[in-house]
Amino acid sequence: MPKIKFSYPRGNFPRLCLIGNSNVGKSSLTKNLLSHPQWYKGKIGKTAGSTVRLTIINDPALNYHVIDLPGFGRMTRLDRSSEAFVQEQILKYIEIDRNNIFLMLMVSSADRLGEELDKWYFQNEETVPLTIEFIQFMLNNNIPTVLVLNKIDKLNSYHLKALKEKLLQVFSDFEIEIQGFEATSGFLGILETSASQEIGIKELKGVVFQHSQQLQMQDYDDRNTLLDQPPINVKKKKLKLQNDSSKEGSSENSTKTEKLSKKEATSRTPRKSSKSKKLSKKSQKKRSGYSKYPKKRKPSVKGKKKKTFRK
Repeated sequence: MPKIKFSYPRGNFPRLCLIGNSNVGKSSLTKNLLSHPQWYKGKIGKTAGSTVRLTIINDPALNYHVIDLPGFGRMTRLDRSSEAFVQEQILKYIEIDRNNIFLMLMVSSADRLGEELDKWYFQNEETVPLTIEFIQFMLNNNIPTVLVLNKIDKLNSYHLKALKEKLLQVFSDFEIEIQGFEATSGFLGILETSASQEIGIKELKGVVFQHSQQLQMQDYDDRNTLLDQPPINVKKKKLKLQNDSSKEGSSENSTKTEKLSKKEATSRTPRKSSKSKKLSKKSQKKRSGYSKYPKKRKPSVKGKKKKTFRK
């Protein structure tokens, strides 16, 4: 399995999330939801699984973060084990950050959703379609959810009407009630969009804006302090480790002080040995430049012959 770094946002701050299968147009919709779409540098591709990592967008014109989650399903860039790891991390992130997610956009492709409902529900009632399973997961975590039917330009009016009838039947069978876009909890409703043709983008922005204006910003962290805080998935672990290390440090210090006090009570000041005195005298002589055996000076050579010594 290749090494994948799944980044988590920092601190407590409002977040708008987009989730769905691979290649349904999440990144294209994300780009259209920003104040300046040209700022978004995420990869928008035709192949499934172009977005592998969690993308956190900090738009200064918005009072919330936009989170573009990786897609579920087949990813061309990853193997099966890596796909399972990414999907596990997506669900883990939603559970950890559910209190900060003020709105979840469940994005689905209109041209593929009908086949999904037929295969995983109408032809086999024992299975649950992934889109319905996602909506149930959000409701269990108390996250307001909107189903965004993207790519409606690929269906004619007849097929689009038939798809919505199927959806309403499945919702009633799974007891999923539509609360309306003004509600603050539950399943809010269905929005029809086309990111490529810019259909329904204005209505989608209106729903997001309506919910963002209801946020109580005093209940969240200051935006300027988010980078100084640890990621939300390691905050509790770090605090626990710090507490444990402080406890261990205090216990070690107490044992050290006890040992030192015992030593001080039992120890006596040792006498200086004769060796230490001799060493100190030698060191003093060396420092003063005096030595016990000074070197003999050589006689001067001026006007005199050198003395020769017998062997």
